[in-house]
Amino acid sequence: MRDELEVPVNRKGFVIGVNKDYPARLREMVSAAALTYQLQNSSIDYVRRTYFKGISYDEDTGGELRIDRNCKHSCDTLYAAADVFLKTYPSFLRREPTVGEWIGDLTLVRVEYSFERAFAEADKGALYECVAIGRMILEQVCWVYCVRSLNDVDAIALKSATKSVGEASRVFPIVGRLYGWLSDHAHWAYSAHLKAITHKEDQSAAMLALSQFKAIAYAMLLALSEVYLRIVDSIAKSHRNRTLTATRSVWFEAARQFKPQLLLTQIVRLSDKSTDVVSLRKILKDQPRHG
Repeated sequence: MRDELEVPVNRKGFVIGVNKDYPARLREMVSAAALTYQLQNSSIDYVRRTYFKGISYDEDTGGELRIDRNCKHSCDTLYAAADVFLKTYPSFLRREPTVGEWIGDLTLVRVEYSFERAFAEADKGALYECVAIGRMILEQVCWVYCVRSLNDVDAIALKSATKSVGEASRVFPIVGRLYGWLSDHAHWAYSAHLKAITHKEDQSAAMLALSQFKAIAYAMLLALSEVYLRIVDSIAKSHRNRTLTATRSVWFEAARQFKPQLLLTQIVRLSDKSTDVVSLRKILKDQPRHG
């Protein structure tokens, strides 16, 4: 079970999580079941009628208007299209893939899971934990780009993921700027960690998670997904075998439909023009996609 559940349906005893788009009736019944167990009662319906009288559960608050859902759906659609392309195209090559292509494609397929875990941290507002995964993803996709032409196991083993970032940034300038932002947060640079420190009434505290952190994390993941797109796109464009036309066309359409700038603009408004979100949008704006 890999789903991350949004909210608890109860607050005491054995806490049970649900998503807000679960049917209201189901959430009510699950909550009643939890309370029935706590009360050592045998009738869920009795507990529901007795203790939940006058209590109503709203149906999917926000629904499709929620920016976080729209962002995640857009990214998930892109990853799924990349996954299909990466698993489909090798059979059309009419040659054995290089070792670099083989291990690179497997790495990219696995990166989809890393994005899933990064979004899980983002949804909790855990910015720094999300950034740590994001930085790992960026290093991995840059490494994939740099090893694809290699067919020597020893050469691939010697290829550093961190040094690959520099190599890839010469082709994709967006990589260098995003990596700098990620590294500041992952390495606890003063300007990056200062926003996690707060004080109130002469008491200091370290902020663990915030809705504002969620907005920044989502903005970062949109920019990172754009880098992922460009790496996969470079693979698609490098194979011009006529038999690959249909496979490549499906990917190209998925890439065309991914519009992180529009989503980032919505996050900028929602986050009261957060400095970090604005900076991440600028990274994308200054390095537009070509082709």
